[in-house]
Amino acid sequence: MTVTSLKRSRIATASLSIVLFALLLVVSIPMPAQADQPDVPQTRILTASSDDLPPVREVIVKFKSDVRAVSAQLHRNLRGDVVRHSEAGRFDVVRVPQGRAVDDVIQEYMASGLVEYAEPNYPRSGTWEPNDQLYPLQWHFDHVNAEAAWDIRQGGSSVIVVAVLDSGVAYENNTPYALAPDLAGTVFVPGYDFVNSDDHPNDDHWHGTHVTGTIAQTTNNGLGVAGLAFGVSIMPVKVLGDDGKGVVADVVDGIYYAVDHGANVINMSLGGDGRNQAEADALAYAYEHGVVVVCSAGNKYVEGNPIQYPAAYESAIAVGATGYDKTRASYSNTGTYIDIVAPGGDGSYSVLQQTFSGAYNNFGFYYAQGTSMAAPHVSAAAALLLSLNAALTPDEIRFILESTAFDLGPDGWDEEYGHGLLDVAAALSLVVSVATPEVVTNLADGVQEQEATLHGVVLYDGGEGCDYSFQYGTVRGALDQQTGWVEGELGSGDPFDAELSGLQKGATYYFRARARNSAGIGYGEELSFTTLPDAPPSFTATPDEHMPFYRINLEWTSGAGASDTFIVAKVGAYPGDYPEDREDGVVVYDGPGESFVHSGLDDGTTYHYRAWSRVEDHLGEYVWSTDSVTATATTEVEPDLDYFSITLQPGWNMVSVPLKMRNMSIDSVFAGSVAVYTWNPGSKSYTTPDYVTPEKAYWVAVTSLTPLNWTGVPVSAWYSPITTGWNMIGSVYSGGDPVAVSSLGEAPQGSILRNAIYHWNPISKSYESSMSIVSGIGYWLATTLDCNLTMPAP
Repeated sequence: MTVTSLKRSRIATASLSIVLFALLLVVSIPMPAQADQPDVPQTRILTASSDDLPPVREVIVKFKSDVRAVSAQLHRNLRGDVVRHSEAGRFDVVRVPQGRAVDDVIQEYMASGLVEYAEPNYPRSGTWEPNDQLYPLQWHFDHVNAEAAWDIRQGGSSVIVVAVLDSGVAYENNTPYALAPDLAGTVFVPGYDFVNSDDHPNDDHWHGTHVTGTIAQTTNNGLGVAGLAFGVSIMPVKVLGDDGKGVVADVVDGIYYAVDHGANVINMSLGGDGRNQAEADALAYAYEHGVVVVCSAGNKYVEGNPIQYPAAYESAIAVGATGYDKTRASYSNTGTYIDIVAPGGDGSYSVLQQTFSGAYNNFGFYYAQGTSMAAPHVSAAAALLLSLNAALTPDEIRFILESTAFDLGPDGWDEEYGHGLLDVAAALSLVVSVATPEVVTNLADGVQEQEATLHGVVLYDGGEGCDYSFQYGTVRGALDQQTGWVEGELGSGDPFDAELSGLQKGATYYFRARARNSAGIGYGEELSFTTLPDAPPSFTATPDEHMPFYRINLEWTSGAGASDTFIVAKVGAYPGDYPEDREDGVVVYDGPGESFVHSGLDDGTTYHYRAWSRVEDHLGEYVWSTDSVTATATTEVEPDLDYFSITLQPGWNMVSVPLKMRNMSIDSVFAGSVAVYTWNPGSKSYTTPDYVTPEKAYWVAVTSLTPLNWTGVPVSAWYSPITTGWNMIGSVYSGGDPVAVSSLGEAPQGSILRNAIYHWNPISKSYESSMSIVSGIGYWLATTLDCNLTMPAP
């Protein structure tokens, strides 16, 4: 599994229990009557209204084009803290130091003569804001740029489902439980209660209802508060009990349930100490099925800051909390697993949503704080992104949210704020204004045994610089390996490449180019290449022991990655002239084996061999080894030839061949036969041979009297290993004199039964006992031990 993430290494410990990460504050705003205006108490904790937002403390500074290089020095001289740079507008946003007036800083920049303008970074409100009566108290939505986001996408799509794994949700009237009034217009899909094992995941705690409101509270209904991704569907999955606690097993079951029942996003505002493999596997399952998982990072900073799970798993987006001042909330965990932060409240300012207290139908608008309250902001942002483009993957959602977050703390990622504070509008803007790149995969080159260079082109960058990478693997359509993303800032028409090493030899690889920007990942067509096999590492040529005049035995070791070996022979003077290429000579072998008898040769002749390895690609084309190996052998000069004739009777004949001939193939030696078999004493069965040898006997079937006339080198003696039991043995060229059975030799002595030697009479169709070995006849011989048999000259 590959997850695009900047999470660092983890610490594995035993898993304990799961608890929610939130604190419900006692200050609440009671539910108004349907026609009444809400009674908003003017307490200190409720002062997070738009009238109380801090004054402008930032200045937009644009330098003249010819002095841009000295801008950093001027910022230092004027103690200007650059919080971001706008590439589009070519300006810097500078935070005004405490104790200094914005107007004074502007005058100092203008007085330098280096800037085109310096002006206040005035606030702007969205063109749409919900009419929910308590919305002005939801300061946390302002912190994530909600109104600007709603200008891009006014709520989410009901097709997108967010599963809330929590204490349940007040989603239905089911005595004693009740539907929260400000969730009456929210779309719910069926969920499950894993605590009580039923189909009614009602909230009996308060936490899950509050979390759900941040995601999808019924909005713009003139009542209560707003939800960030109102309009999306909610799947309530109860995994925590009425005390706000639960166990890993229920959480794991809840994850699988949500994935298998169509969730696009899973929000888990819960966690605990200790890594658990079952939980990790469940999150990996969600990731592999394209589900975005968002988890609260934990509220245990002051308790030793232990790593919290499931937030710390690689496939989860771990969310820390910030307060009203946009600094880390005092309780919020830090660590290598923090990905992003969102408002969770701290001190006097907390997150406002509807839930109940006491009786399950005692609803009010309650403040709560914790990373539990931060996480649903991120889940809602993911749901809005998917509402714009449902094809976005978990990796793409993560990339968009992290790359558009407002950086807090040290530059770049850090353990307190991750990639920074969630900016929903910036995230949506990327998806709307930037198109997914269009990519072309080009053919690979530089293909060797274990290396290749892949190529691609960004056909269209989608309006934004692109990173690039390649996917590859040995299974078509299942590319399980990838090169790392390279931040190339590639534009339309820009080529890119990657060098691969450590590949399998002789293997077909499939690959495709890909490029990404903030809108998503574009993929090129899947192409392929096949790495080269190694040449055979060893190769020998030796005149055949029994037929050195006409046969050469070739033996080799297959090259790594090879499916076949291809051998060409050429006659020449020794040490002479090897075949130069695969077309220079005669092909003597082409197949998957590691040995071959080159037969039918001329005596006293030198043969030069060259061998290559090869493998087929997926189109059936051959891919050859770069290198080849050579071997040479010279056949012996044949002695004087002799002649031998035998006439086969109709039916079966048991014969032997006492000559070494140029062509010892079955078809040549037993021309006119309809079947030929020999006995395999190892398997105790008959087999059909390819070649004839003098030391073996053969059953040959013919349909009529068949004379056979052979010319070759007489075999005056031979030895051969034979096995315990019955063996079919051949004869020698005796010149008319038979070999006495008593003269047969064996090692060890006493292995053969000399009174158990028989031959077949093809006329009487019966076996007869044999006292001597006659040329051209085949024999059955029994042994008591495995031994080496010697057939002497007469």
